[in-house]
Amino acid sequence: MLFGGCELQLGQPVTAPDIPFGDPTRLYSAAELKQIFSARGMHVVDTYSDYDGHPASEKQMQLMFYSVKNGVGTL
Repeated sequence: MLFGGCELQLGQPVTAPDIPFGDPTRLYSAAELKQIFSARGMHVVDTYSDYDGHPASEKQMQLMFYSVKNGVGTL
């Protein structure tokens, strides 16, 4: 996988690469995103790894969140 021009091994722990040029992409863990959503008044209902609704996994490259704004709609 390429991340800001740096090669990363899928499934291996990574550290933030030194990217001297370009527009780096920030990778977030599910736990970090849940904290970000919560700080903005959102509740994470579920997470998925694709548009077919397969469960999220650390082994998947894609992570989708289904969330709702606290106090809006029903949970």
